[in-house]
Amino acid sequence: MLLMIKNLDSNLRVGKLLNFSRSGCYLREEEYKELYLYCEQFSKLGLTYIPGDRILCNDIKLFDVLAFDEMNSQTFLFHVKKDLEHQTREACSQIRNAAELLWHDFIRNQDNYVQLFWEKASTSPTSGNTSLIFLQDKMDKIGKDKYMRMFSEDVKIIFVFAFMTLRGKNKKEMTVRKAMTEKDFIDNDFPAGVFQYLKEKNILEYIGCISESFIRMTS
Repeated sequence: MLLMIKNLDSNLRVGKLLNFSRSGCYLREEEYKELYLYCEQFSKLGLTYIPGDRILCNDIKLFDVLAFDEMNSQTFLFHVKKDLEHQTREACSQIRNAAELLWHDFIRNQDNYVQLFWEKASTSPTSGNTSLIFLQDKMDKIGKDKYMRMFSEDVKIIFVFAFMTLRGKNKKEMTVRKAMTEKDFIDNDFPAGVFQYLKEKNILEYIGCISESFIRMTS
């Protein structure tokens, strides 16, 4: 689908378009984290994002989302949960376990778990999993040298407990069905014709809402 859209305009940022379209869907926690696969538009701020929700090191997640602030030599390791209810203890435990893994490495001047994440994220079999395929592509673009720089001695590592919330009384049933218009796409710097193209390919319904086939395609 992204290749088809790319053919429409060689300068089109397909990652931005995918995120823009997905923002009109109801997102589960893991789907929200995967939006960070397509954050190349933030590169001008000196930020690099890596979603690590699907990668386990010694059965432990080092992070759900990594944000590397190269300008200020800081690496943020986000552990994201849906809300602040029953998952709070689980999130705190997840942060503690990840911190201990890295701490045991660093006090020995080792990078075993940092290396292990790289190997799993960049070379492990994907078994056709779309998210892992995109993750491998992202790691390849980042390159191992820059990735290792994110954990070097002069970089400050900060663990963050983050949470996403849903508005409304009936959270579980809440879905977003906002109809998009051609003006929405133009205002977000997409080329003329994208809106009509997405409707012709059944990615958007006739009225402008995200189609069920697009939700299934990207879930």
